[in-house]
Formats: sequence, C-alpha cells, structure tokens
Amino acid sequence: MVRDRVGYFIRFVRPRLSVLIDLVARAGFTKEAWEIYNKYRYGEITYKKAKEKLKKLRDQGRK
Repeated sequence: MVRDRVGYFIRFVRPRLSVLIDLVARAGFTKEAWEIYNKYRYGEITYKKAKEKLKKLRDQGRK
C-alpha cells in the first residue's frame, strides 16, 4: 500500500509540482504565484487550472 503511494507520488505528483514550480519562478516568485501553487498542492484547484493561471501571470510579467 505504501509503495503504491510512493509510486504515485514519483510518477504523477512530483513531475507536476516541478512544472508548476518552474512557472512560479518564471512569474517572479510573486505572492500570487505561490498562492496558486499552494492551492494546487492542497487540492483546491486542478493541475490544468493552476498551470493556466501561472502561465497568465508569467506572461503579464514579460510585458
């Protein structure tokens, strides 16, 4: 049972968190970016929604 959880974390959760952390960095480590990241971590929003929001923040910072 524990192995299944570890495997799930390694295969699915960790790669997604890595992508989101990269987007947080590109958004400038703003408070808003961290809030979006943490909402995903705690299951308040989906990965897709978090990724979209962070990409918008990142693009706003470039202008």
